[in-house]
Amino acid sequence: MDASRTERKRLWVITAIAFFAYFGLSMPYLIFPPLFLNPDYAIVPKDWDMATRGMVLGLTLAAYPLGNFLGSPILGSLSDEVGRRRVLSWTLVMTAFSFLLTGIALEFRCVSLVILCRFLTGLMEGNIAIARAMAADLQTISKHRSFGRLSAFSSLAWVVGPVVGGIMVDQTLFGASSLALPFQLCSGIFLCLAAVSHFGLERDHPKREATQRKVLERLNLRARLSHLGQNQTLISLFVVTTAFSLAVDMFYSFGPAYLTARWQQGPAELAYYNGVLCFALLVGSGVLNSMLATRWSNRSVLLRSMPIYCVSMCIIACVSDLRIAALLLVSTGLSIGIVTTNLTVQVSDAAH
Repeated sequence: MDASRTERKRLWVITAIAFFAYFGLSMPYLIFPPLFLNPDYAIVPKDWDMATRGMVLGLTLAAYPLGNFLGSPILGSLSDEVGRRRVLSWTLVMTAFSFLLTGIALEFRCVSLVILCRFLTGLMEGNIAIARAMAADLQTISKHRSFGRLSAFSSLAWVVGPVVGGIMVDQTLFGASSLALPFQLCSGIFLCLAAVSHFGLERDHPKREATQRKVLERLNLRARLSHLGQNQTLISLFVVTTAFSLAVDMFYSFGPAYLTARWQQGPAELAYYNGVLCFALLVGSGVLNSMLATRWSNRSVLLRSMPIYCVSMCIIACVSDLRIAALLLVSTGLSIGIVTTNLTVQVSDAAH
């Protein structure tokens, strides 16, 4: 009974860390496109043409996932060797530092430092994966319950975070706004999370003995992909999942940039459209997905949902009315939620 109560408390601490981590990471999500494309907020020289602005924005947005791609396997390996709590706490501190440095870079209009800070933030973002691994380690709580709670609160954070960030840099809505303010707030949030992680979570034991290994050995991309060749179904799912994830990530990253360039939207307006998208995503993954699963197979659901996403993207690119584009965000969010959930189920079934 005591163990069950302790693990329930531990799960709530992990959930709080995941929620505020996603809140902090999503807060600047809608801020960057206006900083490069909207003249009212731009941090780049005014004589830059739109092509140059778009290229630099692309580099800024790409720096974060690149850092995440490189950092996640390294942090995961370290957490197995020195303990999850220890690595989680230190990465949260480093994330706080990177957000603080990002705010300073924006104040001084130093674009190269902004890109470097986004890479550093992505490098440390593996702390969220560590939090999920800690939830999976719980013995008295089912993974469906622990992962379900983490997913629900993480999705909520993606709705709330961009709204708060958009409001904080909009001077018409928030009088004390500045470009650095959201990043300073994120820095404080992650410092608090580091303290919660260190003092609120019990010290765990390493999963294996620590070894001296080079960074490339910890990345070990070949070993991470080699097992796919033994399962033809996994290979097919890997291709489909990678392609769809690429399409969705491009939409997430450059959708706000498109709205800014096409209709000159500011951070507050982008936060509104992000809320519409995320709410539809929640409905698609949490409500419609369960209903459709009782009627059709996973394959049938995927074959019906993916075309909806493709058609929605094509129409958004063609329409000139912002209201129609906003309505299409609903069908886009619903289809993303349904497809992502079903692909996850398919991969999980094929891997076992």
